[in-house]
Amino acid sequence: MVNIVKKWIELKNYAITAPGGAVHAFQVCEEEKITEVRVQVGRFGFIKEYSDLGDSELGDVMSFCDLNRFLEVSGKVADDRFFE
Repeated sequence: MVNIVKKWIELKNYAITAPGGAVHAFQVCEEEKITEVRVQVGRFGFIKEYSDLGDSELGDVMSFCDLNRFLEVSGKVADDRFFE
């Protein structure tokens, strides 16, 4: 289970001090005029939709994930279906 935090700055601050073995991953989903970003650090996550690609918070999220080498998730598959 992932516990969702409301503010990006809270997850960002946690990510800086999170244990080394914690998952650091993000996903970007785009639909028409909305961009949804999901970021996970360990058992905590942040989800937000942005309608403006120039939003400063969106830029900060993407830069932080890139600079800190977060894994970029492209989709999901059930464990028992991963290998065919």
